[in-house]
Amino acid sequence: MKFRTTALAFAVLAFASTGGCRQEQPGAANATQSSGAPAPAEAAARHAAFLAAAMPFKALAEQAQTANDATLKALIGAARKAADGVSTKLDASKDVILRQQLKAIDAARASGERTDLALGAAECFRILASEAPDNGRVPVAVNLLDYAGFRYRAALSASPARWSNAEGAIRFAQRQWAGLSGQVADPDLRNAVIASLDDMHNASTSHDAAAGRKAANRALDLIDRLGANLH
Repeated sequence: MKFRTTALAFAVLAFASTGGCRQEQPGAANATQSSGAPAPAEAAARHAAFLAAAMPFKALAEQAQTANDATLKALIGAARKAADGVSTKLDASKDVILRQQLKAIDAARASGERTDLALGAAECFRILASEAPDNGRVPVAVNLLDYAGFRYRAALSASPARWSNAEGAIRFAQRQWAGLSGQVADPDLRNAVIASLDDMHNASTSHDAAAGRKAANRALDLIDRLGANLH
């Protein structure tokens, strides 16, 4: 079954980004705009802070399956430090969920469950990346496509593969892509992403883990190119 970019729907747990609003102060150069949205400087600072905090979790999700114990310990430490640095900027309910995922990562490391560790890292990446407002260059959806790829690949690393989780990840990816595909300037890149997402879907439908991992790796490589090919 092939997906069309105009009719792709997903149902997974995803958290909506909410930029903090502050009361406008007379004469303040960086005051919140009357619309209630953060002023440009404030939004830019928030974007940078949350993306910086998310990146160690991206590294952890990418390496969770292959890193040796010493590297894994360092990756988890860096990720936890990054999360602590933005904890006070998160909505309290989201911070609770982030802390729960960090505990799950620690438990997975202690038990040697690398799949659960990778999934926990992917969820932390999603939570933090979702908090970075669109900055006009790289939409949040690009990072959320990364999340979906990490989640899908981690689900297929389990034995047996966690097909329900993989199917949820591809549905989530298609939802992000539906809102982003029209912004991709390079038609060859756009078609390649569509094909890789189709391949991920087909692999999950046929329960072909090898094909699914190959398609996910291809999709993640393509997603890395999206930021420079948007209009």
